Amino acid sequence: MKKIVLIIFIAGLIFGGFTLIKSKKEEQSNQPTAFVVKEIVLPLEQKQIEDNFEYFQAKSEAILNPKIATKISGYIENIKVKENQVVQKGDILVQIEANEYENNLKQSQFLIQSSKKSIEALELSLESLKLDSDLAKTQHETNQKLYQIGGIAKEKLDFSTITWKQKESKYQSTVESIKAKEYELLSITASLASKEALQSYYTLKSPINATVEKILLDIGDLTNPNQPIITLVSNEKKLTFSYASDAIKPLQEVFFEDERIGYIDFISPSSENFLQLATIKLTKKLDITNNALVSIKVKIK
Repeated sequence: MKKIVLIIFIAGLIFGGFTLIKSKKEEQSNQPTAFVVKEIVLPLEQKQIEDNFEYFQAKSEAILNPKIATKISGYIENIKVKENQVVQKGDILVQIEANEYENNLKQSQFLIQSSKKSIEALELSLESLKLDSDLAKTQHETNQKLYQIGGIAKEKLDFSTITWKQKESKYQSTVESIKAKEYELLSITASLASKEALQSYYTLKSPINATVEKILLDIGDLTNPNQPIITLVSNEKKLTFSYASDAIKPLQEVFFEDERIGYIDFISPSSENFLQLATIKLTKKLDITNNALVSIKVKIK
């Protein structure tokens, strides 16, 4: 009887042991799996390359932004372009009414022709006046000789003297009149040249290859000297960025999206808000609008 009880007790211990082992295994299987995370280390060469760049936000700007104006006052007769239109150097942008200007040109041209005719007429009379003066002088000299030998009276000698002096004076006066007319002609010619120089201010042309940015006046508006009518932006662009780094130097290469796009061309000698301004000369055309911001990186030497 004791033997049977002992066997049952041993069997219970063995069953309990198996149950405990199975329970432990199930507990362990329900625990989350642990992973060992290894640090990813960049190769030394790659890390040095990344450290040789500094990153900035750059602003896209047109290299040239001319404001088209005129030196004269007049009504706008025609505007040949529209905003955002691409124009070439020499294309007509604006025409200003020029009737009064053209009339002034014609008036100056008529004055020039009149002065030339006056000079020609005086020069034609000058030859005969010179001849009369010379004849009067010859007669006067003859009368002097006759008077010395008693051939003529003193009154006749005096009369020949007065006649010669009058004709000589008229000749010299005509010579001076011709000189005055020539100076007058030079003045009118210079005035005409000055007026003709204003012709370009009545027909305004594009000074560069560009895009029309803004049209500030309309047809029929009265222009004032140096008042902008149209603004242009050049098709060629540049990038500018502000920085506070001692590492930025001229000629450093600039990259956009890992592609070389240019180099630092100019660094402003002055600063604003403790930041300096650098200009990037683009060697690659970027398809971005003016005043757009782009992320760039500068290769530090």
